Amino acid sequence: MVKLPEDMIIEILSILPVKSLIRFRCVCKSWYVEVQSRSFISKHLKNDHNIHLVIPHTKEEKDLFAYPNLSYTWFPDKTLGELSLQNFLPQIPIGGFFRGPFDGILCIIEKDISLYNIGTKELRTLPKILHYKGDWVGFGLDPVSNSYKLILVDTPYLKTREGSECRVSPIVVYTLNSDSWRNIEDSNISYIYDYFTGAESGTCLNGVCYWLSSYRDTKEAVIFPFHLGDEMSREIIKVPMQEKYGLSLGIYNESLSLLHMHYVTKCVDMWVMNQGCWTKQLTVGPLVGLDVCHPLGFWKRGSFFLNAVNPDKKGGCYMGEQVILYDPSSTHNTKYSCVFTGYMVMNLLIYKESLVNIKGDDH
Repeated sequence: MVKLPEDMIIEILSILPVKSLIRFRCVCKSWYVEVQSRSFISKHLKNDHNIHLVIPHTKEEKDLFAYPNLSYTWFPDKTLGELSLQNFLPQIPIGGFFRGPFDGILCIIEKDISLYNIGTKELRTLPKILHYKGDWVGFGLDPVSNSYKLILVDTPYLKTREGSECRVSPIVVYTLNSDSWRNIEDSNISYIYDYFTGAESGTCLNGVCYWLSSYRDTKEAVIFPFHLGDEMSREIIKVPMQEKYGLSLGIYNESLSLLHMHYVTKCVDMWVMNQGCWTKQLTVGPLVGLDVCHPLGFWKRGSFFLNAVNPDKKGGCYMGEQVILYDPSSTHNTKYSCVFTGYMVMNLLIYKESLVNIKGDDH
C-alpha cells in the first residue's frame, strides 16, 4: 500500500462500506483524518457501490389489521439477490415512525425527534419543539453554511383553525452546527395541496430539497422546492405533463428527474431538468405483459423500479404486487426483472451508506 499513489488509495477507500472505513481509521493518522474530512465524505456519498434497496409493504390481507401491519424488507446484497432479504426495522435502535433515509440518515419522530446514521450507529436527539409533526421531511447539506439541515413542513390541507383552512403552513428548520430550530413562514406553501403517498421524504440535490405535490385550486402537479441556503422556497416548479398521477421524483445523473407512467399507452417517460428546463430523456414501452401500477423510483445507471400487479393468481384471486427493475441499457431480450413480491408495495427507500457526522462536531 505504501507504493500506491495517494489519490489511488483514496479512490479505493471511497468505494468501501462504512463498517470497513470505521475500522481502517485506526490504520494510520492520515487515513483517520482523510476518512473524516468533508471532501472524502462527499466523495463516498457520490459513488453507488454502497447503495441498498428497502421496500415498505403491507402484510397479507389476513394481517392487514394487525399492528404494525407495515413491514420493511431490505437487500443487504447490492445485487438485489432475494436470498439476502432481511427485516430493516432491527437496524433502528428506537421506536417511532421515520422519514428518509437522507444520505444514510433517518429522521425518527416519536415523543422526540432524533437523527440516526445507520452505518456509523450514531444517534442524536434534537432539542424539543412544539411543532414537529412533519408531513414533509427533508435533510441535506447547506452549501452556504456548510452545515446539514433538517426541514419539517406541515402541508395546509391537514390543518384547520376554527373550522376554516389555515392559509399559511409553518416550516421549521433545524441546523446541525448550531443545534437549534428556526420557524419559517413561507407564503408559497399556502398554494400547495399534498396528496402524493410516498413523497413525504424530500429529494435533496445541491442544497435544495424538493417535494412532489399539486396546486390547491387546479390540482395540477408541481414540485415544491426549499433552498437550504436562504431557507426560502422561491418559485414553485411546474412539471411537463398534464396528468397528476403516475409520477415519481428522483435524481438521475445528478439532475432532478421525473418518471411518468402513461396508463393508456403503458409507456414510461423519463424527464430530466437541465438549467431550469425539462427534457424528455427517454420513453420506455409499451410494457407488454406487465400490469404496471406506477413508477417507484430510480436505481443505478439509469435503471428504475416499477410497481406491477403480480400475474400469478390462484382462482382469479389477487396475489399481491411486484417490484420490477427496468434497465434500459440491458442487452438481454427482456430488460426487466422482478426483484420482490409482496401483498401491497407502498413505495421504495434507497439507503446509501454514509459517513455523515451527526454529532455536531465541526470535523
